[in-house]
Amino acid sequence: EKEMISIHKKKITVHKPVTLSRQFT
Repeated sequence: EKEMISIHKKKITVHKPVTLSRQFT
């Protein structure tokens, strides 16, 4: 379970900048 959580957190960290840049563009 811990591995799944860490993977999920990484996905969020990678995905957030994309959503942020989309809002700014």
